[in-house]
Amino acid sequence: VSFIPSPSVTYQAPEPVVKSYTREGLQSLIQETFPNDPIMLCIADKESNTAQFWASGDRIPVGQKVGDPKISGTQDVGVLQINQVHWPEAERLGLDVKNSVEDNLAMAKIVKSRQGYKAWSTYPKCYNHLAQQGN
Repeated sequence: VSFIPSPSVTYQAPEPVVKSYTREGLQSLIQETFPNDPIMLCIADKESNTAQFWASGDRIPVGQKVGDPKISGTQDVGVLQINQVHWPEAERLGLDVKNSVEDNLAMAKIVKSRQGYKAWSTYPKCYNHLAQQGN
């Protein structure tokens, strides 16, 4: 039996399938992920205007977000603006925080469990806003 080399084939991974949510649908998903936690819903609003993607459906480019630029010079991505220091761990866990809303929220749960709300610079604004409303 002789070996016959096959033609060179290159494999290109498919583009990730991106689920699209309305703002209301995304708010519901955040509430399901963080039940009875209006602060996380507020943080999503203040960090990303409750958006993983632009209205056109395009992914918000890394580093572009609602709010002030980071003093540290690091970048954030997604609805809960997951900081780049967490991206390697997210990748090891199989989470695509840049393209998947669900994965961005899953990583946010991990970050919150370790660092609490202080992981998000907008937390004080949310705390004060909700305190004024009596929540």
